[in-house]
Amino acid sequence: MNTSRQSTTTAFPARLTDAEWAVLQPPIPPNRPGGRPPKHTRRAILDAIVSVVRQGVAWRALPADFPHWTTAFWYFQEWQKDGTWGRVEDALRKAVRLAEGRASGDPVGGGRRSPDGRGDRAAWRSAGCCST
Repeated sequence: MNTSRQSTTTAFPARLTDAEWAVLQPPIPPNRPGGRPPKHTRRAILDAIVSVVRQGVAWRALPADFPHWTTAFWYFQEWQKDGTWGRVEDALRKAVRLAEGRASGDPVGGGRRSPDGRGDRAAWRSAGCCST
């Protein structure tokens, strides 16, 4: 079991490593002030979302070690609406380009391939974020 994983519970291939979290954490908004303290960390929520994206499973099929699927799906929808998910993809794209020795700016053809982010699965794989 990899010790750099978030949890000592079951190791799923979709768990973010510390290095992956360091790249993807800055665009994630902090918890809102006031109200009830959050039940799940932002990292756990992102782990659940990434699990769905990487493995192509249905939201309802998320393992019990992740936050409930409705929680993960709600955050995913909110982050799509407010542009957070686009910033996460941009951070990932920048990391991939830097790892390949290219400039971190957008390519000449420019930008995301699809508004729902499905076009960026190749970027996840090339960054080593999507093991099979």
